[in-house]
Amino acid sequence: MVRRGALQSRPPQLECACCWGIDTKSAMGWGMLSTMADNGASLEADVAIVGSGPAGLALAMGLEQAGLRSLVLEGGRDPYASRWNLSMNALKAADYGVGKPYLDLHVQRALGGGINVWGGWCAPLRDANLTVDQSKAYAGWPLTRDELRPHYIRAHGLLEIGGAPEAVLEPPTELTSSPALAVYGFGLSPVRGLPKHWLQRLEASTSIDVRTGATVLDINASGGTIESLGGIDELGRPFTARARRYVLAGGSCLNALLLEKNAARLPVDQKRAALIGQHLADHPYIYGRSRLMLRPEVEDEIERSSRWFGGFLSICPASATLKQMPCRDFHVLLTRVDEKLWTETEQAAAANHAQVFGRKPQLYSTIIGMEAAAGASSHLRLDRSDSNLAGAVDIHIPEKQAEHGGLAVEWLKRHAAAAWFDKAKPDDIVAVGHLMGTTRMETDGNPGVVDRDCRVIGTSNLFVAGSSVFPTTGFANPTFTITALALRLAQHLGETRHAP
Repeated sequence: MVRRGALQSRPPQLECACCWGIDTKSAMGWGMLSTMADNGASLEADVAIVGSGPAGLALAMGLEQAGLRSLVLEGGRDPYASRWNLSMNALKAADYGVGKPYLDLHVQRALGGGINVWGGWCAPLRDANLTVDQSKAYAGWPLTRDELRPHYIRAHGLLEIGGAPEAVLEPPTELTSSPALAVYGFGLSPVRGLPKHWLQRLEASTSIDVRTGATVLDINASGGTIESLGGIDELGRPFTARARRYVLAGGSCLNALLLEKNAARLPVDQKRAALIGQHLADHPYIYGRSRLMLRPEVEDEIERSSRWFGGFLSICPASATLKQMPCRDFHVLLTRVDEKLWTETEQAAAANHAQVFGRKPQLYSTIIGMEAAAGASSHLRLDRSDSNLAGAVDIHIPEKQAEHGGLAVEWLKRHAAAAWFDKAKPDDIVAVGHLMGTTRMETDGNPGVVDRDCRVIGTSNLFVAGSSVFPTTGFANPTFTITALALRLAQHLGETRHAP
């Protein structure tokens, strides 16, 4: 069931209903529910979840299937991010034309969280993203693709990605015409904003209790066991939530800030406590970098590929090639350019191409998406003078990120291009809002905040869900992996429900 906060007089995000396909009358039908609990009320469940984004809701639905009752606590709408101190070094925020500051857009406090601004792009991490590589200061993951695969398959169904799961989960397909290149599988989810049928499922459920207007501030522990969560509703009235297990699912920023605020109460050693808020990452992108014509044999293979999605095709370095390159992972998104939009220079090059190869070429535009280079000092820190979990966010990239963009260009030129056309002034590197890291998983030789089961190390019953646990990020949009990890955690909590 969904219970709304005391001050909310309309369904969460109803003002945006026309944007994400929710019928206003239907939304009103489920939205007019009881208010947040009275002053001093105590809420109980098997698992208490802080945050109602894709991680929190997928976790709750997975727990429902496992026969466990969950309490989902969502803080509700609060434009607090405008009070944060945001520093982005030379990196700029991607402009999606919505007129919102970076943090207000990408740190969502609303039912559905980040899924309200998600574009639906889905791709898994590849083996190279999960493997330790000391030469690149690359932490890797304590999980393998085989371990993640069944949970990716379940996430594929929950997110309603078209086609068979294998179409997305297959490893990158190396091109026979140019073995240094591989085609990567993306899928598109039709989910845009919080789906109506998810809302209906939450409303009908007798084992999922969603409370909006419930801001969690305190994690109360005795020894290594969390005993309760404390917070306030929208009227400032306190509440307490008790459960056998607790999961922070508030995104990379809020998970870290809540842990940092309560670090002194938790049995987390100093080394790991110092890692909370560190390793913050976003995906650096270069939009509109260049346009190119491919060599005929490469173009033929590219055009025959079954992995085109929404007018895009993702090309990445083959695993063996990436291992030899002095950079972390990246991909180049190709889109076909309508001939009406070709410049005179491009038209002349096409005519020359036809004379040389006996055929007219296709012109492609490129978008370069990268994993953040090693050496970034990105982090966030709690502002202890603010009682509502605001803080300082520093998203920095090392100078060599631009160099890595250049490596991607040279790789594509060398192995695929017949003609290349640079923009007079290439676009800036931008941060696209895929916030990850801050409570990363521990791997061999690389200390972290949580273990492979996403349990906060030092505690017995506190877990973290979402992209904050990512020790590395690859180049893929994170929501697919976020959802898969949440379903994996739900399975783990179900299988260990009787553990002490």
